[in-house]
Order: sequence, then C-alpha cells, then structure tokens
Amino acid sequence: MACPTTTNPAQISITSNTTLHIFCVSHAGFFQQVILSFNQDMSNNIGIFSGTGENVAMALADGKNVLTAKTGNNKTLFAQFRFSKSGPNGPFRPAVSVCAPIVNGTPPNPVFTTVTSEDSGDDDNNDSYLTVADLNSAQKQIGKSDDTYASA
Repeated sequence: MACPTTTNPAQISITSNTTLHIFCVSHAGFFQQVILSFNQDMSNNIGIFSGTGENVAMALADGKNVLTAKTGNNKTLFAQFRFSKSGPNGPFRPAVSVCAPIVNGTPPNPVFTTVTSEDSGDDDNNDSYLTVADLNSAQKQIGKSDDTYASA
C-alpha cells in the first residue's frame, strides 16, 4: 500500500508550550527503533522507542510505553525511524520509507498525529507506528465557563 512519503527524520508540526503524549507500536519482524528530538540533527533526543513483533507496544529505556514531553518553544518534533535485522544491538539502518504525518483534529480539540515506516518489501507501511497526542488544547477548554463547554 503506497503512501505519500516524507524525510527521515520526519518533521511533525506541534504546538509550542504544551505537553505531548507519545507512543509507538511495532508491526514488524525486524527490531524497530524511533528516536525523537526537537532538533533536526537528532541531538539531545527526548526519547527512543524500541521493540519488535506484530502489534507490540514499543518501550522507552525505562520500560514505559508512553513518553510525556513538554514542548517549550519548539514547534517541530523530529522522528527518526530505524530498524535492525540483527536485533536490539544493531547495526541500525534508516527505514526504507516513512509515510508523511497524518493529522487528525485541530485546536482547541485534541490533535493526534501519526507517522508510520516501512523497512521491508511487504509495503504495508506500518512497521513502526508512531502516535503523537496533544491533549492540552482541549483540557484548557474544559475549565471555560461559557455554555459551549457546559456538561449535560
């Protein structure tokens, strides 16, 4: 299944001064790795998801499956997709292709962005499946006192 592709690392537009909730799922036989950074050169990474298997949550170094990251003044998150045929110790190669981010929702509603990768010939474009959630825009609106946000 073909998808519009993007660069690797992928550039994901984010809202500054918010908190992101990020998770990644593997759908692959090869070992997957997704490195996240606010810098395009991938210096000062904020988290690395790793794992393998079909429909398996990838983990951070601390064993958690969800990364919570404050964006500060940053407006772009970079995600580098890599894989290894030899397991967690590498060597790692860049994913063969990375699908362009798909954005669902707009502030003040929650915004969910997904980016997927492909590392082999089956072209299912889901070997690593990254989801970035910005829930803060909606949470800020919950406290509003106008009728738009009143509960039933």
